[in-house]
This record gives sequence, structure tokens and C-alpha cells, in this order.
Amino acid sequence: MNFESRNPATGELLGTYPEHDQVEIEVRLQRAWDGWRRWSRTSLRERIAFLTRLAELLEERVETYGRLITAEMGKPLADSIFEIKKSAWAARHLAETGEAYLKPQPVSGIPAEIIYESLGPIFSVQPWNVPFWQVLRFFNTTALVGNTALIKHAESVQGCAEALETLVRDAGGPEGLYVNLAIPVEACAARHRRSACAGCHRHRQRPRRPRRLRRKRPAPAREWCWNSAVPIHSSFWRTPILRRRCSSP
Repeated sequence: MNFESRNPATGELLGTYPEHDQVEIEVRLQRAWDGWRRWSRTSLRERIAFLTRLAELLEERVETYGRLITAEMGKPLADSIFEIKKSAWAARHLAETGEAYLKPQPVSGIPAEIIYESLGPIFSVQPWNVPFWQVLRFFNTTALVGNTALIKHAESVQGCAEALETLVRDAGGPEGLYVNLAIPVEACAARHRRSACAGCHRHRQRPRRPRRLRRKRPAPAREWCWNSAVPIHSSFWRTPILRRRCSSP
């Protein structure tokens, strides 16, 4: 099966993207796992430098990515460009302040502290309506802590999906840090042990029209998903671990 990307305002076919078969899915899952084994060993300084380069590339390509968003999902160009600028700002903010988020936290009243460690590859289902911002909002924190990302993007914005994978690679991300999965939403439940994908359903995307017409003209069914990350081994992008501080008797 092929996924089609169409301009929702004109119906123009922008591109077709083949669905990944079982063999390709297994290859990509292994790529994410191998990538995590390498990425989790990098220093926090290296990950911060990567996020800085990512922000710079987003700023350089703001027009290109903005036009891609508008073509695939119908958002006004000014809004699409703002989405890219906001994504660049968020990546830069995390590069500047992310280290503080990951510092061990003392536990009041006992000789212990909470630390954060990477988990492994994180699987996330992403929506069509904010195809860059929502993905990068998840990915940046995932990469900062030392995880890798498996992204199942919406079927109607596969051009954005491939652009994001290229963006991470161009920013210096190693093989397996960001892995795109071109699979239908129905296949997601089979890819992990326990589902945490809240709000996953079929949503009817409407091209922007005058308000009085919006209820009268049907539009193609599109996939809607909130930012739902499903770690392979746990429940969030960073794992709090209680560690007791031992002192000599």
C-alpha cells in the first residue's frame, strides 16, 4: 500500500510513499536499538551541541519547511513559518536549559536523590495538524536524555516525515537517532507491549473555508493523534530513579 500526500485545498497529488513492510519495520526497529546503544553513551555536551545545530538548520530552512507544511496540510503559510520558528526556539531553549532539567534532585528527609536515565528507543504516534512542532517537541527531549525516537507520522504528511528524518541527519544526528516508520495507525498496537496513545482516532480534516461552509462540504478522513509517546521499556522520556546516598559508617 502507498500513502498519498495531497494538497487539501486543491486535491493535487504531491507524492506517494510506500508503506514499510514487516521486513523493513524490523530493520528500522533494530536501527533504533543500535542507535540508542551508541547515542546513550555520548556526553550531555554532545547532545546539547546537536540540538543547537538542529535549531540553526530550522532557522535556515524556515521558508522551505513552511511551504512543505502548507502544501501537505493546508495551514496558511504565515502559520507554517511560525511553526518552524517556534520549533527552532524550543530546540535552542532546551540546548541552553536542558542540563538543569536532568540534574539529580535531592529527596527531602532521606539520604537519597532522584536521577534521570535514558530508556532506549521511544515509539511515538504523531499528528497531521502540527507536523513539525509536535514531533520536535517530543524528539528534542527524547534525544537530550539519550534516547532514540521511532516516529509513526500521520499518513497524509509523509513529506514532512521524511524531511524531519533528513533534518536530524543533517544536524549531525547518528544513524538510528530518528527513525521514521511509514505504517498505518492500525498497525501501531502490534509494535509495543502496552499502549498509551491517548486520543488516536480518525479525524476529518477540513481545508480552511468560510465558516458558513465548513459543515456542508466533507473532506478526506485524516489521522488525528495527540503527542503520544510510548517507550519500549517504560512510561516517559526520562525515568526517575531513586538512588540512596551511602556514607561510610
